[in-house]
Amino acid sequence: MTIPEREALAQRLGKAETELQRAQRDADGSPRARMRLARARTEYREAEHLTLRVLGARQALDLVEQLSTASHQAACAMAAPASSRRAAASQ
Repeated sequence: MTIPEREALAQRLGKAETELQRAQRDADGSPRARMRLARARTEYREAEHLTLRVLGARQALDLVEQLSTASHQAACAMAAPASSRRAAASQ
């Protein structure tokens, strides 16, 4: 697998994970929200299965862990108060 193909696979999985997290966060029980969540789960599952099939279990796990860590760090950065982000940026 070439590097651009790996990057495309990682981007698809990352986008699917982001949409799944947003759909879970925004779920309000409405039919529209339930449909969005179902679509997000399906896309994530398909991206994950493709990743497993193409990369193999170990490499896929490494990729998912990298995406999860990056996603967690981004969420923490967004949750921090603006003054904390400014202080961290100035260091």
